[in-house]
Amino acid sequence: MPNIPELQERLKKAASIEDPLKKRLWILAVITEALRPYKIQPILVAPAGSFPDEEKAG
Repeated sequence: MPNIPELQERLKKAASIEDPLKKRLWILAVITEALRPYKIQPILVAPAGSFPDEEKAG
């Protein structure tokens, strides 16, 4: 069973991450760890143009 208080603390740390991609990946890692006992693997889906370095499709 996941350690809920520990996971909550790790999620709170995400608030201080400035980079949007790093923040999303951090949160995804915490959620993945929480769901591991249930054999659920979440994925990250973002709309096109969500990341500043992403090339614009023409």
